Amino acid sequence: MMLPGLVLCSLLSITSCHHVLFVHTLGTKSHLIQMKPVVEEMLERGHTVTTVFFDSIKIKHRNYTDIVIPNILESVWAEASKKIMEKGGNTAFNPSIWWWAYNFYTSKMEQLSLGHIKPDEVMKLIRDRTKIDAVITMMPSNAIFAEIFDCPVIFISPPGPVSILMKGTTNVINHSIQPYITVPFIEPMTFSERIKNHFMVNFGSVYMDWLTNSMFEHQQKFLK
Repeated sequence: MMLPGLVLCSLLSITSCHHVLFVHTLGTKSHLIQMKPVVEEMLERGHTVTTVFFDSIKIKHRNYTDIVIPNILESVWAEASKKIMEKGGNTAFNPSIWWWAYNFYTSKMEQLSLGHIKPDEVMKLIRDRTKIDAVITMMPSNAIFAEIFDCPVIFISPPGPVSILMKGTTNVINHSIQPYITVPFIEPMTFSERIKNHFMVNFGSVYMDWLTNSMFEHQQKFLK
């Protein structure tokens, strides 16, 4: 009578563990600070984790692989900061900044599209046909890793709820109440600020669609 019970208990203790790939190749260290606890919790639960980050999150664990790649946006942001300082004022609503950003990002598009894929350690991960069960990322353009490894993609937003990163989730943000992430004001908003907020939400959506589709044109060639 005891043997079946022991067998059942042994089966209940078995945990299904997976190999999860985190990809976050741009942003500030505050993004990684918020992603680190998720990595630690997955390791604690017995999963294998590989991260492709622009900076190390300094975790040591037998099931953890830390791949640090060059920050492909570091030089981009340095030039953007210089441009914003030159213009001054409310740059979020400055059309000349938008036009400059369009031309600048267009010139850097191939680097932005493939710069996080071509480093040697990442290419080795791909060539070795490593079994990846899920990709967790912030930027839609990083979904290429889910295509490469033929697995689901899970989006995470370290800055909090951002509408351009929530498409398809059925979660709706009331932008008459919640300011967009790039606007220079906070709640409570005036009527004119609400109008500006909705404008920036729609502009940001169009911009993100353009950026993602433009990057995917280069990524398609890589996939072929």
